[in-house]
Amino acid sequence: MKRGSEGRRWRFRILFFSFTLLFFASTVFSQDLTVLSQTLRSGNAEEKRDALMMLRSMHSEDASRVAVFALSDKTPIVRATAASSVVFLPGPEAVAALSPLLNDKDEFVRREGAFALGTVGDTSAAPLLIRAMRSDKSLEVRSAAAAALGKTGNPDAVSPLAGVFGASPAEDNELLRRSAARSIGQIAQIMRSGRHGS
Repeated sequence: MKRGSEGRRWRFRILFFSFTLLFFASTVFSQDLTVLSQTLRSGNAEEKRDALMMLRSMHSEDASRVAVFALSDKTPIVRATAASSVVFLPGPEAVAALSPLLNDKDEFVRREGAFALGTVGDTSAAPLLIRAMRSDKSLEVRSAAAAALGKTGNPDAVSPLAGVFGASPAEDNELLRRSAARSIGQIAQIMRSGRHGS
């Protein structure tokens, strides 16, 4: 009887400790988000980038939601860093947040926006990425869009990706062709397995 009572007391202590730890972690996380949010509003470019990298390392929807603010920062490097920090939002929400980056005046921001859309992997990103792959003036952005299309798993992207091979192979389109070939393979694999891969 005494042993059973002692065991219950220990279980209660462990449970109480677990809940206390969870509450403490949740409070600290919330405070961290507040501090990082303030940094994104008033810090310099380097501080904002550090804050965005911290937000990304949290791998959470709440952290990504804080990072959305920086997608419209005046500094291109901050906008580009923000792209990879919002990828933990629900798919359609992340696509809506990231899609304006594909029209950014800065080539690096457009490229990072395309890569981020691939990381999100939502099928709804495919039309945006197809347009970027076909019409962006930068070969790097077009190649990034082609690479990202494979991760969306959208079968509607296969035909536009195959269209890349209509042009003769050349040194300046090699990366685009490789990205398109890999993406066609990824989409085929996703269609077979029903699962998104990297």
